[in-house]
Amino acid sequence: MRLGNVSAWTIDPTLPLRVQTVRSYDPGEDGGVDAAQVNLYEGGSASLVIAVDAGTSRLTDLQVTSDLPASMTFHRLAVLPVYDGPTVDGKVKGKLLGTRYDPMVPLDYALDPESKNGIHMVVATITPSADTTPGTHAGSVTLNFAGKTLTLPVALRVSPLKIKPKLHFGAIVGLNSFFYTPRKGHGNTTKNGISIATYHGLDANPRTLRKEAKPVLDRYFHTIIDNHLFPQSPALGISRDIGYRVIEQGPGLAPKLADWDFSGGYNDAIREFIIDRGAGWFMVGRSNGKLMSQLRLKNRKTYSVKDNPKDPNWVKLSREQFDQLVGDYWNAMAQNMNELGILDRCVFVIDESVADSYENMAAYVMAMKSRPYSKHFKIGH
Repeated sequence: MRLGNVSAWTIDPTLPLRVQTVRSYDPGEDGGVDAAQVNLYEGGSASLVIAVDAGTSRLTDLQVTSDLPASMTFHRLAVLPVYDGPTVDGKVKGKLLGTRYDPMVPLDYALDPESKNGIHMVVATITPSADTTPGTHAGSVTLNFAGKTLTLPVALRVSPLKIKPKLHFGAIVGLNSFFYTPRKGHGNTTKNGISIATYHGLDANPRTLRKEAKPVLDRYFHTIIDNHLFPQSPALGISRDIGYRVIEQGPGLAPKLADWDFSGGYNDAIREFIIDRGAGWFMVGRSNGKLMSQLRLKNRKTYSVKDNPKDPNWVKLSREQFDQLVGDYWNAMAQNMNELGILDRCVFVIDESVADSYENMAAYVMAMKSRPYSKHFKIGH
């Protein structure tokens, strides 16, 4: 629906909700006002994702209501800047990398920078109430902000069947913004903000933050899963270690990797967030074309097919030896996923990459695909 220079539209909750792509889901002037269809089953819940383009207005004092015969809660995916460095003494050290939707916050949460010209996301979680009867119910969701009112028609189809609900894990919700502080003048921020960690009362010192953040992140990820969203990586890097030994084989040779140990919390996190919550997929790894010419191991050495950029911990390998190392590493990871029973859910994500890195990307992927377990990884670019 459009009203002057502001608009709102619904989005299929299984689609990736990324800053760069959300606007492409806008039906435009000719998109009509067809009712969004939401299917609800007894004992389950469903989600409705609404995009709000505030135009030149600030999305202040947002209120969302609904006349549907069901219980609905609303959260916002705030648009926050992401930096390549941590926060030290309240100041960001690093350059602005862009923006992302993170995290799920109340509608009036102060963390939102109240930016102009940005698309905001509202996520509604719908559960049947005591008076919700089977059948199709016509209703609407109404958004009020900045003196404007937008109403979106919604058709709620309630089934008499009682089934185990299938959660939708299409939205990409990042982790990095948990540790960084939005600053005035960076990206689309118009005032200084606070980090998610600071909001939860955690020590902003990065040396102690990650250990303190673990219980908060656990609750955070369970909350967004409850609301039919799923994180890129469910806090697996927070005090959850993967152990293995790096055994050097000599100059020019790929090291051997032995004594793999996933008992440092990694497998426990997979069981908690992936298996027990019924996740449809798991991001086992993430990289980009530039980084896929190298692999950094636990011995703090970087092995690469590229020349040494004056790094004392850099080891150059031939293509054959590097591909052997890549295959060894990811096949061991995949074997562990197979033992957990989730190998068919594993996705290796490759971020946006420039054309001159495609050769490295292809070789890296083929190194994984040449092994009996890691060949089952799904590759997303």
